Amino acid sequence: MLKIFSLLKPTRSLTDTRQDASLSWARDPLQHPDLERMDGRELGDLPFPGLALAADRQLRLRLGGQAMSHPPAAHNGRPSEDLDGPFARVVTLAEASGLPEVSLGTSYGTPALLVKGKSFARMKDADTLVVMCALEEKEMLLELDPSLFFETDHYKGWPAMLVRLGAIDDASLTQRLIAAWREKAPRKLSADFPA
Repeated sequence: MLKIFSLLKPTRSLTDTRQDASLSWARDPLQHPDLERMDGRELGDLPFPGLALAADRQLRLRLGGQAMSHPPAAHNGRPSEDLDGPFARVVTLAEASGLPEVSLGTSYGTPALLVKGKSFARMKDADTLVVMCALEEKEMLLELDPSLFFETDHYKGWPAMLVRLGAIDDASLTQRLIAAWREKAPRKLSADFPA
């Protein structure tokens, strides 16, 4: 019986080494083992911890000396810079509201606001923001003001709703961002944030 365990020991150390190697890309996403085969959408979803908001917006990955802005399918071929203007408004309102632990990242290849690594708002396109929302609240808001809030078939039954950025005022958008943040923030963090 001891012979079997002694044979398994080298195998175990090989898996530990592989796990360490596979986790190293989480600290430095540009070290991901499959980076060269990833499409634009997958590149957009790589985690980039610790980047400042402004630097993250101008993030470019280098593959073979060629810069890629990794536009996802949701952009319909438009460059990601089309989203910077509308998203700057969202970022400004989130910062002004004082939401704690908010960082900038990507979700489905588009700019997103994250709380503790979880997306609570992201750009769908230059005119539309996706915000997390409780299903009961979502149904109420969709009925209350369909000129501001809507959903597509993709979002039916999902705790997220679409917001028309051109139609919503700053105060209402700030309320939606706070509500979306509360949906994804850890309970203690949410409880410590004033109403």
